[in-house]
Amino acid sequence: MVRKGAPASVAARSVRRDRFSHGYYPGVAHSNIASRVRDLSGWRHVAALAATLFLSFVVGLGSVLPVSGPSTLSWWWPAVGIGAAAALMSSPALRPFVSLSYGLPILAVSVLGERGLGIALVGSAAAALEVYLVATIATAHSEPPGVRDLRAAGRFVLGAVVGSAVGGMGIAAGVAVAGGAFFPVVAAVAASHASAILIITPLVLIAREKRTAPWRLSLGLTLLTLASVAVAFLPAGEEPLGFLPVPLLMYAAFTQSMRMAYAQLVLTIIVVSALTAYGGGAFADSSGVIRVVSLLQLYAITLAVTVLFVAAAQSHQRRLSDQREGTRRLLNEGFARARSGFAILSEETDGALAVLEINPMATSVLAGELSTASKSRLFVRGNGPLREFTRGVVAGGSDTTAWPIEEGEDALFRVTVEALDRSDYGRIYLLYIEDLSALRDAEAVMAARLEKERQVVDALRAINRQKDEFVASVSHELRTPLTSISGYAEELADVARSPLERDYIAVILRNCERLLELVNNVLVAARRQSPGADAAPEPVILGEVIDHCLLDVRYSIASRDIAVEVDCASSLRVVAHTSDLARVITNLLTNAVKFSPRGGRLFIHATRADGAVTMTVRDQGPGIDPEERERVFEPFYRSPGTTRSGVAGTGLGLAITRELLAGMGATIRLDDAPDGGTVAELTFPLPPADRVPATSAG
Repeated sequence: MVRKGAPASVAARSVRRDRFSHGYYPGVAHSNIASRVRDLSGWRHVAALAATLFLSFVVGLGSVLPVSGPSTLSWWWPAVGIGAAAALMSSPALRPFVSLSYGLPILAVSVLGERGLGIALVGSAAAALEVYLVATIATAHSEPPGVRDLRAAGRFVLGAVVGSAVGGMGIAAGVAVAGGAFFPVVAAVAASHASAILIITPLVLIAREKRTAPWRLSLGLTLLTLASVAVAFLPAGEEPLGFLPVPLLMYAAFTQSMRMAYAQLVLTIIVVSALTAYGGGAFADSSGVIRVVSLLQLYAITLAVTVLFVAAAQSHQRRLSDQREGTRRLLNEGFARARSGFAILSEETDGALAVLEINPMATSVLAGELSTASKSRLFVRGNGPLREFTRGVVAGGSDTTAWPIEEGEDALFRVTVEALDRSDYGRIYLLYIEDLSALRDAEAVMAARLEKERQVVDALRAINRQKDEFVASVSHELRTPLTSISGYAEELADVARSPLERDYIAVILRNCERLLELVNNVLVAARRQSPGADAAPEPVILGEVIDHCLLDVRYSIASRDIAVEVDCASSLRVVAHTSDLARVITNLLTNAVKFSPRGGRLFIHATRADGAVTMTVRDQGPGIDPEERERVFEPFYRSPGTTRSGVAGTGLGLAITRELLAGMGATIRLDDAPDGGTVAELTFPLPPADRVPATSAG
């Protein structure tokens, strides 16, 4: 497709490339003259058409002046062949204007030839319509002008016949109006115009092909044709031997390029006309109804149509052959240069496998399997692994193996064999060899990268383990002095006398508990990351653990004047780790105390139902936004409301709680309390001894 606004020369080249790509001129070195003039840009195209039309005027004037007069006809009218060429060289849009432009010089020629204004007007209109019909019929379906094949040649001949008939009737009508005979004029003019179109116009429609025969053969054939013309049309001979040049012209049409064959045809007609004018040949002494000139024109039409059809068909056949040969060469070159291996094997009647086609890559891979049983043919060794492998492939199926077969997965090639039954070749095997070296290299690179990543992961795990050990060690060392500080502060609280002393001791105890909570959470997190941390959970009395946890946070509860209600049966047991369960309940109690208002209430309830123990911890705090209930279990996440209210914390408590519960097979869920606040619901599995067995149906 030509870009909008592209220069005309670029557009012309694009059009030519498009025609070649669509098969209009396959195998032809150049397009014909008509197409090249069509592709000219701007004023060059107009100038070429104007020059052609002027030439038709000069030739027409030369045909009219020797026989001027009101009712006279020219012996021959070559101007119409040139006019038809001009119409074919123009684009379909310009063709009506070119045809009318051809009619104007014909009008001038008729007036100069003293044929009368009426005959001149009718004749010029008929001439314009004639060349328009020739060009339109010859280029049907918007194809470019040419006689590149038998169909295009047939359209051109049809256009010449129709156009010359219309032109003859138009001129005969003008002559009849002036008092002349109609039908004789129609026959004479139609023969004159048809012969001119068929002899002259193809000169711009025939494309120049690459040389199909040596020039010596062309020269010898031309001389031999002229010799046959001389024998048939010399003045000394009166026998009807006009058929003598025909076999030679047919041979030229079959063996020479189309342009050379047509040049020999034109030369033959010129010599025949000249010799007939001197009284030679059977046409010179014609005493029948048809005039000598008309006989010559019919002879020329017959030769032109015959040579045109044969030469067009042969030229088309040569182009198709060139295309097939070019395609075959491209396929062979691609076959030979392919990076994969291909081979075609044929099974002989004696069971041997003959190599029909094989490319270099397949030859290299299968070198050990091939043998030259004869000088001109290549065979597969009968006792080799390839022959044994092909025997197992059924017709219509395929099989694949690594090659060489004994190397298995380490092989660098993969061979696929497909068996086909063909009536013209018998059993055929198609071999496709895939080079696996790139795949093996990629596998080696991938393995090296995976090993490097494994080493990096191991190093990161070692560093992480060292970090956990360091954190655990530091946290453990911090826990001992904090426990001592908390213990002595509790002793001081018992003996404190003044309110100021008790306030100081409360601050010490509150911050010690905060630091102990942080240290305990860090120790739990480090222990969960260490190998062997997941020991099997055991039955634990839930009420005892709750009491111990309440005792640990008693000072926080007392400092905020919070009332605690516990509803838990003393015999209720769950499957858990005692220390992990204590950490879970302590974290939940600490959160409930922190978010409960001063003087509020805290509810702990535990019950057994549906084969599990459910424990709830409910406070009267502000609650948790539903969109944040899952995020609060993420490590180090703290809700925006908690941060704004200034509540202390690290964001680890609930994350550690869920992880510890998961290790015990328990779950946790947060929800809103009916009267405000948050409910943390824990679900634990029952010990096996406490589970009620299912009753068997009777």
